[in-house]
Amino acid sequence: THVIPRLGYAFEEFRPDVVALYRELGDVASAAGVTLTIETGYPREIHEFAALVHEIGHPAVGANVDVGHLRGLLTEAEREPEALGPAYNDLLARHVESLGDRIYHVHLHDVRPEGVRDHREAGTGIVNYEAFFRMLVDRDYRGLLCFELEDPEPVEALARSRDVVLQAMQAAGL
Repeated sequence: THVIPRLGYAFEEFRPDVVALYRELGDVASAAGVTLTIETGYPREIHEFAALVHEIGHPAVGANVDVGHLRGLLTEAEREPEALGPAYNDLLARHVESLGDRIYHVHLHDVRPEGVRDHREAGTGIVNYEAFFRMLVDRDYRGLLCFELEDPEPVEALARSRDVVLQAMQAAGL
């Protein structure tokens, strides 16, 4: 799921409603024997997103880490070619760290430097998959890994992405 901003309201104004809704949805998910996730995106800031997931605190509600959805947090200087990879992977590391054991699902794709465009074939951009998978190993992650690609040749891009990810997983011990 995605938390959708309410136009004209600061997040703190409707945060209690979001927490209550996800706790209620968590009860429904738990009764159905499934989990529910909130995908990276809103609240935008890493610490606010993690604080929301932790505040909900329901065992059936966790985070869906989308490896490309932090691009809006990059400063103009961090979008420069020489800074982009390290800056983005630092954001991703801080995001994973902030969520701890509340990561229940992961969306995989890459972020290309040209236009800082996400949902691209893994291995064609700036995401350091080996480092990312090492972070998941450190958290004993056992959830799903799902590709989310928007390439013009989806079957070929998926096959190449699979190969890149499998190699990075093996190198990371996952």
